[in-house]
Amino acid sequence: MIDVMIDGQRIRRTYETRDEAEEFAEQVRTARMNEGTAALSLTPDVRAEAAKCVRELRRYNVSITDDRLTNILKRLATAAGLAKWKHNGLRHSFATYHLALHATP
Repeated sequence: MIDVMIDGQRIRRTYETRDEAEEFAEQVRTARMNEGTAALSLTPDVRAEAAKCVRELRRYNVSITDDRLTNILKRLATAAGLAKWKHNGLRHSFATYHLALHATP
């Protein structure tokens, strides 16, 4: 049996063989390592800005990836007269503008 936390959710899986369980465990370890590597590829100023966003949202018991935040943004977009809210639009826009401004990802 594999017992692991993924995205804040406890995942328990049973496998027929130890090899299958080890394969899944290795996939989880690789995914976690890749997430850490991706985070370190951000520039220090972007990491600081993300940390500030996390602190600000924590006051409202919301995270950056929380569906409640997405729903709030959709309601704000509707109230502002934006006909359609593009999923991950802010994140994609930020990445585009950041790349244009700094010429590096």
